[in-house]
Amino acid sequence: MIINHQKLLQGRYEAERLPSDFAPERIVPDFAFNVLNPQGLLYRPVADEDYLQNGGENPIWPDKKPFAVCLTHDVDTVSANSFKQSFRARKAQLSNGSSSTFQKVKSFLGVGIDLGRAGIHSGQKNPLHCYERWLEVEEEFDAHSTFFSGLA
Repeated sequence: MIINHQKLLQGRYEAERLPSDFAPERIVPDFAFNVLNPQGLLYRPVADEDYLQNGGENPIWPDKKPFAVCLTHDVDTVSANSFKQSFRARKAQLSNGSSSTFQKVKSFLGVGIDLGRAGIHSGQKNPLHCYERWLEVEEEFDAHSTFFSGLA
């Protein structure tokens, strides 16, 4: 199979390969849908190889380093055992038209569990409040990162 690298980079192969019953709750498809997987090429930089074979040049990173790293953080939860945060998430799920009745009942009952958990852990140090430490480590290594949040 000849791979169109533009199509590959745009994720269009995966979009074509998704099953018709693919649930929107599965935000990120797994690698089974990647066109490179059945060919054993999933972990090979085929787009980079194609770029170089067609006259492209290797990137030159700052200070002639052999590679670069992009530090990112996906922040789905900012506080452990936060009733307010849990309530917001459960409210969003209850108002979601695609949630099943079972999911809505489960979410509604979970509000009580969240309230109890928040009460038990109130006054304790929150293990997720470590952003200052991240900033200290970044400063120590002259690094910078980006935080992405799916929170509403």
